[in-house]
Amino acid sequence: MTVRSTGSSCAGVARASAACLLLLAGCAGRGEATIAAASSLRAAMPALMAAWRAQSQVTLTVNVNYGASGSLRRQVEAGAPTHAVFLASARQVDRLLEQGLVDPSSRVVVAGNQLVLAGPARSEGLSFEGLASLAPGQLLAMGDPDTAPVGRYARDYLQALGIWPAVKQRAVYASSTAAVLAYARRGEVTAAIVYDSDLLTVDDLLLLDRARPGVSTQPLLVAALSADAPDELADFLSFVASQAGQKVLAEYGFLAPPGDTR
Repeated sequence: MTVRSTGSSCAGVARASAACLLLLAGCAGRGEATIAAASSLRAAMPALMAAWRAQSQVTLTVNVNYGASGSLRRQVEAGAPTHAVFLASARQVDRLLEQGLVDPSSRVVVAGNQLVLAGPARSEGLSFEGLASLAPGQLLAMGDPDTAPVGRYARDYLQALGIWPAVKQRAVYASSTAAVLAYARRGEVTAAIVYDSDLLTVDDLLLLDRARPGVSTQPLLVAALSADAPDELADFLSFVASQAGQKVLAEYGFLAPPGDTR
């Protein structure tokens, strides 16, 4: 099995050009398949593929297109050939279901996640509640709530804490978790709200605080297959949901799927 990754410079943008869609179309030839994966899976997906390959006889070439879940959903709607989606939002997957673009019988919540507050060393001691008291000139990086699920989860959590009106004045939006982390790593913001799984991919930011469970909707990783997905991808999805796949996801900071997946 061969695994290829597509960067976010083309496939990750919300308004993909016609040329970009044609390029993606060329990736889904005979014996190939394309997965659209949330950027939070950029580290874990190659490990999942490697573990799956180690226990399966696979000849399929798999192309992985990473990006913000909202942008990926719009690409599928625009006709980008996609045989499986792994998105960081049940809402985004269900919109594809409503349009008949993925098979409803294949929909599965494969993991949970947790919001964390991260920042450089100078921000040590800052908490989620403390974001309401940021000093003038201090900024918070977060995903764009309209396109990036990590941003919507962050906004919902801050609303549940009752501090969103104060915090949004300091918010700097980014298109994906990778871009949110980049703001913090460059020192351009005081703190950033990302997933726990994202923070594990860097070693130059501190964990400042964790979102409290049950305060707002838990982040979920939801997958589904297209109607014409090859059998090998159905096998891969089963592997991800298995004990072996869950072990790999846990190593990259993901949580077991919650009992209530809606």
